[in-house]
Amino acid sequence: MKIAGGSVRGSTDHFIVARAIQLAGGDPRKVVYIPYDGGGKALAGILTGETQVLSTGLSEAINMARAGKVRILAITAGHRLIDAPELPTLKEMGIDLEFANWRGFFAAPGLPPCSTRK
Repeated sequence: MKIAGGSVRGSTDHFIVARAIQLAGGDPRKVVYIPYDGGGKALAGILTGETQVLSTGLSEAINMARAGKVRILAITAGHRLIDAPELPTLKEMGIDLEFANWRGFFAAPGLPPCSTRK
């Protein structure tokens, strides 16, 4: 799986997705992290099919999600957001991970549902 992020390897975008995969029982070393120069360019990576998933700030993808261009898989907030109560948290998916600089995972709308456990 190729995962896009709006910054370099080892950054928040990379760390958060690697840790979520690890906590879900997967091997984060098997994921190919593709760094982009900013969230907008990373978002283009999933829209063109270059990557399958994006790790970025919610504010960078919420409008595209509301337009049906991407699907929000989960956010790293501790609880659902008042302004977007439809967005599940990683904790609700069984992944005990919260990050104050909220990040989210997004995919093209046709991506089949994923399992959080092996």
